[in-house]
Amino acid sequence: MFKNTLIDFLNLIPHFCLIDKLFSVECPVCGTTRAFCELSNGNINKAVSFNFTSLFVASFFILQIPLRLFSLTKENTRNRINLFSKYLGNIILIIIFTNWAIKLFIKN
Repeated sequence: MFKNTLIDFLNLIPHFCLIDKLFSVECPVCGTTRAFCELSNGNINKAVSFNFTSLFVASFFILQIPLRLFSLTKENTRNRINLFSKYLGNIILIIIFTNWAIKLFIKN
């Protein structure tokens, strides 16, 4: 019940992408919020249709929970976990921008 109410409420809020309005081009993360809402409902296919890279971003944040808990218990692993998270975050950024560039070239 709550998840349907949340999505209904979010659909009432007007949303737009500033980059899309200014340059007539979708930004690299357009559709990510809607994709997260769909992922929370278990609709993976619909989430992918909004923004494919949302799966990587959501996985990254979910992975951070056990990593951060582990780093709290094992102090000597904190630096390695931070470094791993930094590199993984950079890889995901590359994936986001690569996906965006591919979508731009396919569209034109």
